[in-house]
Amino acid sequence: MKTISLAIDGLPFELTRLRVGGVYWVACADAGHADLFAAGVLAGSDALPLAVVAALGRPPALMVAPLTAEQGPARIRLYEAAVADLAPALRALPADLARCAGAHGTLCVVQVPAAALESLEGPHLAHWCRQLHDWASAGGHCVLLLCHGEAATLAPRLLPLNPLCSGVAQLYPHRGALQYLVHYWSNAEGVFAHRDFEARWSGVRLGVVADGDGAAAAALAHEGGDRFLYLAQADALEGAPPFSP
Repeated sequence: MKTISLAIDGLPFELTRLRVGGVYWVACADAGHADLFAAGVLAGSDALPLAVVAALGRPPALMVAPLTAEQGPARIRLYEAAVADLAPALRALPADLARCAGAHGTLCVVQVPAAALESLEGPHLAHWCRQLHDWASAGGHCVLLLCHGEAATLAPRLLPLNPLCSGVAQLYPHRGALQYLVHYWSNAEGVFAHRDFEARWSGVRLGVVADGDGAAAAALAHEGGDRFLYLAQADALEGAPPFSP
């Protein structure tokens, strides 16, 4: 698979890369931001032969609508679970992605409402994440999950599952501005944690304009206790390259 990067102007290189076999989460405050975020990633993935764009509860075409005819992978398969009860559709998502994707090396961009994730608690969330992780690892796929809605509690739920989730970040309004907060991010460059930036949209492209004041990161980190720091330290001590200062 060709290199896949988040399309965020000004973001440090090591925080943009996605690794083959990885499952990444970005929680967005609203679905409109998730649409633009997806479009940016797809636009920068024109070297890929295939991508799957999936959505639960809303049309996946909204994520590809901002693309021009020349942008994006050679082929894009759309998958929509347009059902009132999203819980069964969410549980079936790993199997559905496997049916939609190619045999090897497919980028999967998936929108999931935060409310639907509430149906997965404790071991059920862990089992679901493991299904995605094992499938992506075995087939050399890359999965980007874009959660939208009230997702403030999502990161603390994912922290204990870091062996199954390669990265977790949030895009949300903060003090009248837009904030991009990286809880942790791992790829071939190393393991990185606790970075927050002021962000803004320029058309369909997201850019970071300055480091945040750290208050948002500190508050959200507190929700997860010391696990944020332990995440990065544990991976570094186990032989991964150290995260950047």
